[in-house]
Amino acid sequence: MKPLYKYSVETAKRDGELDAWRESRNENIRCRDYLDEQVREKFDGFHLPDECAENTVKEFGCDRTCWVIANTILERTGDGRFHKENAEWAKTLSIPQSSRNYEFALRSHSCLVDGLADKAREMQQALKQSETTELTINLNM
Repeated sequence: MKPLYKYSVETAKRDGELDAWRESRNENIRCRDYLDEQVREKFDGFHLPDECAENTVKEFGCDRTCWVIANTILERTGDGRFHKENAEWAKTLSIPQSSRNYEFALRSHSCLVDGLADKAREMQQALKQSETTELTINLNM
């Protein structure tokens, strides 16, 4: 898995990390395409299987999957189809504002993106709990 670059292009230029920024942006776009394809293939018109987000996390990692989903929510400001919890969660990821963020925003319907956000938040929380448990076990050894 390629690392997620979480800073702006301006920061990347200043710090000499433009190649890392570009590679991460390209991977974000690949993740968007992969996730959109998962939705197209698996959404049956009524139900979006959890495996759409799960498969994407396996391929790209939880951080990037969440980044792409949250970016999509942030790009659709004013779209009332996102649950408040998902809109608030998206803001916590601190995605740098850019006129190019549309490049890695999902093309799937907002209601489906909202369902993906529910699953992504759940998976992110489970990962955090797992890391905390692992840290606690290591500290107690």
